[in-house]
Amino acid sequence: MDKRKRRFAWADDLIAKTGEVAREEAKRNNTSIVYAENGKVVREYADGRIEYIVEKIDSNES
Repeated sequence: MDKRKRRFAWADDLIAKTGEVAREEAKRNNTSIVYAENGKVVREYADGRIEYIVEKIDSNES
């Protein structure tokens, strides 16, 4: 597992930048973005409000 993490470590920066771009575009277009964080589904609005849509993601659900 450690080898896999090191092999794709370059993707961490790319993923972070993608999230930043999504936030900027959402603010510009007055829309929201939805993402998972710490096992929760989060909706972030252009005005900065954060709403938890699902409190906990169950990985066993299909």
